[in-house]
Amino acid sequence: MQSYVIIQFFVLVLVVIKKSHEISSPIKTFTTYKHSIELQANVADLWWTVDDAEREIIFELHIKTTGWIALSISPAGGMKGADIGVGWVDQKGTVHFQDRYAFGMSRPVIDNTTTDWFHLQGREQNGWTSIQFKRLLDTCDSMDVPIKSGTNVLIFAYGFVDPDLSRSDGDISYHGTRRGTRMIPLRSYGDPPLEKQFAGLESFEFRARNYRVPSDESTYYCKVYKAPTHFPAKRHAVATYDERGYFFCLDRVDNSGIRFYIGNELRQHDLGYLSFGTGPSPVALAIPPQVNRFIVDSYCSPTAG
Repeated sequence: MQSYVIIQFFVLVLVVIKKSHEISSPIKTFTTYKHSIELQANVADLWWTVDDAEREIIFELHIKTTGWIALSISPAGGMKGADIGVGWVDQKGTVHFQDRYAFGMSRPVIDNTTTDWFHLQGREQNGWTSIQFKRLLDTCDSMDVPIKSGTNVLIFAYGFVDPDLSRSDGDISYHGTRRGTRMIPLRSYGDPPLEKQFAGLESFEFRARNYRVPSDESTYYCKVYKAPTHFPAKRHAVATYDERGYFFCLDRVDNSGIRFYIGNELRQHDLGYLSFGTGPSPVALAIPPQVNRFIVDSYCSPTAG
């Protein structure tokens, strides 16, 4: 007779709530976009729309400078391997835009294999530079980074002066500390999963229940949740909420949380894990393999069976 041992477990949810900021650019966008985000307060803003039919994405980048501006898609969060679009508006109002690639921690080189970043229009106004540009989601170019579903790592940077293409040393200047990194799901930003794909599945949630957020600049709200005990058989977690990073909202009552969907059909081979965060769990019990004697410090709720 086949049997299962159900182990009660706890989920520790940490919600970080920070003050939200509005878009800071004083320049009106060239068109209407589906998504927008402030990359850095009073410095850089980004708008974009994904066209799945054309398999392309249109960006509009605004940065507070009259020099060059850049946006890059990074494969791992750093400069190495980053696919970069660099642009500026010269004194005559002409827009210059370049497709570049970073081999490492050095000045990105111009991609001479193919040009896959295309500027549409740009301007300088009130000390800000705005450029609208586009590229394919997947260019099939070894010097480009595909924009896939899930989280994309974006790097923005800028300089205070325009490059001088008439001089041999007139390349883009080093940005120094004038850069930033954001993790953004470009293709699914703000789009919740369709409920119909979870039809026939049961679910349970861990949520903050009408938590009154204080007026501090940052608030760390921590709560331990006990998993439900009314599931008599082993289940598989088949879907969770999309990757979002931090979520900012204007009101002060928080009901954010996580919903789990579980199904009855078990896989033939059971292998996998579910992890939250990157630090050690205060409620985990780790048993080293093939040892006869060991001591593990851990914590357990008095109501755990």
